[in-house]
Amino acid sequence: MSKVKKIVDLFLILAILFCVGLAFAQDDAVDTDIVLTEKTEEVKTERGFIASLINEFQVGGGWMYPILFLGLGALAIALERFIKLFLMQRFNTGEFYIKLKTYIRNEKFDEAIKICQAFQKTTMGSIFLYGLKGFTEAKEQGKTGRDLGFALQQSFDEACLNELPKLEKRLHYLETFGNMATLMGLLGTIFGLVQSFAALGNLPPEEANQALTNGIAIAMRTTAFGLIVALPTMLVKSFLQGKSQNIANEIDEYGVKIINAINKVI
Repeated sequence: MSKVKKIVDLFLILAILFCVGLAFAQDDAVDTDIVLTEKTEEVKTERGFIASLINEFQVGGGWMYPILFLGLGALAIALERFIKLFLMQRFNTGEFYIKLKTYIRNEKFDEAIKICQAFQKTTMGSIFLYGLKGFTEAKEQGKTGRDLGFALQQSFDEACLNELPKLEKRLHYLETFGNMATLMGLLGTIFGLVQSFAALGNLPPEEANQALTNGIAIAMRTTAFGLIVALPTMLVKSFLQGKSQNIANEIDEYGVKIINAINKVI
C-alpha cells in the first residue's frame, strides 16, 4: 500500500504543478463583466482549454518547440523507467528469499535455480540466477571449501556489476532535459527582450508597441514553459532514482543472506 500511496502522491503533485503552470493559458478565455449572448457562448465553447493552450504556445514563438521536444523526451523516458522499476520489479521479495533459503538449506540447488528462473525478468531474480548457476558450475568442476566460496562470491559480484547499473539506465537524461528546458526558456526570454528593445528604436510608435508586446509575450511564455517542463522532470527523476536505490539496497541485503546461507552448507 505504501508503494501505491507514493505513486498516487506523485501524480497528484505533477497534476498540481501542471495546472498551476498552465493557468495563465486560460486568461484569454475568461470574460468577466460581459453579458453572455448566444454568440459569445459559442465562442467560449470553441475556445476551450486546448484551443487556448495552443494559442499561448504559438504566441511563445520558436523556442517553445525545442522545450516541447525535451518535455516529450522526458515523458517517454519516465514512462519506460516507471514500467521497469515498478511494474517489472513487482514481486514478493521476502517470500522469494524464504523459498530460496529453504531449498539451499536442503541443498536442493536445482530447485532454487528454477525459482530464480521464474523471476529472471526482475533484477533480483536475474542476479540470484546468475550467482547460483556460477556456484553449481564451480561445484560440478570439483571445487570445494574456500575455492567454492570464492567462486560463489565472484558469481554474485559479476551479476551485480552487470545488472545493477541497468536500474538507473537513462535516468541521467531526465536531469539533463530538465536543465536544458530551463536554460532554453531563459534563452527564449533573452531573445524576446532583445526583440522588444530593438523595436523601440527601429520602428514607428504604432508598430513598436505591437513588437514590444510580442517580445514580452515570447519572454514570459518561454520562461514559464521551460519551468513547466523542468520542475516535473526533476521531481520524477528524483522519485525514480529513489526507487532504483531501494531495489539495489534490497538486492544487497538478500544477496548477503543467500551467500551466507550457501556458505553454511558447503
